[in-house]
Amino acid sequence: MRSCCKVGEVANRYQVTAPAGFDTINDCLVARWRGDQQSPETGLRPLADWFNKQLLKAVYLRQDRVQIDSQVESDYQILSSGEHTGSEWDELLRDLAQDRIDGEAVATDFVSSSTLHRHLKNCVGATKDVDPDRSDWERDRIAFISDWAKTNLCGVLSSLDTKGQLHGAGDVTVNLSFFLQCPECGRKISLRQALSQGYICQEHLPEEGGV
Repeated sequence: MRSCCKVGEVANRYQVTAPAGFDTINDCLVARWRGDQQSPETGLRPLADWFNKQLLKAVYLRQDRVQIDSQVESDYQILSSGEHTGSEWDELLRDLAQDRIDGEAVATDFVSSSTLHRHLKNCVGATKDVDPDRSDWERDRIAFISDWAKTNLCGVLSSLDTKGQLHGAGDVTVNLSFFLQCPECGRKISLRQALSQGYICQEHLPEEGGV
């Protein structure tokens, strides 16, 4: 894969290879995204997670670190959590360092769903027909908006830090959450929880057949 953007650059640098049945990692990404070549259709967020775990496996292979799937999954959850503090984070970094792996640098090289989306559309030229009756496009769009907002906010904070208007802002960890508010009672709930339970406010659910 040529170094067209961050996805291409890290794929080349870490030598991320395509699974059996695909000529290139791009072919695999497009097939998974579209659901082609007997691959299950995959949303952008889980597809970015899959790519990042392939990247992590490539690092482990290069450093002769055990690549058991359950361990890779556990390590990835910690590295991608955004919580770059705490005992789990510190313990994992020390463990990776024993295998000559800079865990913090690897975490920085993980790609977001919005970055992957731009790569698929702009670099690879891939398109995807959206079927609103069966696809999970709404959650993909939410993930895209969240990643876009986080990236732009980090840029603003870094600029404020450089200007001396908000000292230390360039080094903070940014976590974004969206909240919804019931128009009747004002109760607030996170978008993630609302999606999980299927409603915003149980006391003010729309009447059946209502708008």
